[in-house]
Amino acid sequence: MSEPGEHLERVKEYRRLVDYYYDNYHKFCVAKEYSKASEFIWGTVNALSNGLSFLLQGKVLGSHPEVVEFLKMLANTYYRSEEVGEGVSAVQRLHANYFHNFMDRDLFEEDRSKAERLLNRLAELLNLKIREVEASRD
Repeated sequence: MSEPGEHLERVKEYRRLVDYYYDNYHKFCVAKEYSKASEFIWGTVNALSNGLSFLLQGKVLGSHPEVVEFLKMLANTYYRSEEVGEGVSAVQRLHANYFHNFMDRDLFEEDRSKAERLLNRLAELLNLKIREVEASRD
């Protein structure tokens, strides 16, 4: 496997995608377009997961099940917290909502809250790992 520093530019591109998807997620939340917001929150989680996977393992996650398994691994390795598992379940339901549009406002808000806590934790970890790689290159 190659060194994490070799992947830094690609990881930073994933980080830029995170911001793009999150901005769109927020825009559709405000517009109360929950199905479309659900698509973008999954995109945000997917980009965060791929950035972390590429940085930590040197590979892109190619499928929904791979992303979920990676998130579970992160939960066990870095967090050991029930909250992260709840976030993974919530973001999976939100992803399904994009396709099936079954969530009312209350259910959407409940899962959105859990998913956002997961997003924050993943973003913090990704930013930390990026800083570590940058510091090791100096």
